[in-house]
Amino acid sequence: MALDHHDATNSVHSTTARGSEDATLSAAEMQEQLDQFTHIMQQKFLLGEDYEHLDYSKIDNDQTLDDHWQREANHDAEEKYFAED
Repeated sequence: MALDHHDATNSVHSTTARGSEDATLSAAEMQEQLDQFTHIMQQKFLLGEDYEHLDYSKIDNDQTLDDHWQREANHDAEEKYFAED
């Protein structure tokens, strides 16, 4: 079941409102709430919607991060090559 950002956010808000009626949640319900929250926050990050907390231009313009990524990719390729022997 795919939720778009607004559906997921509305679901969390309605659950929070209901939470004042139901004082406690089961462990499974708490985990579901945490999973929903984590998913929403990951989507906000990936979509750039948390720009007020993170300056994406610093990440996008940092060439050293690209260098690190390239070294990691090369290392992974070497490991894969030698693991095939």
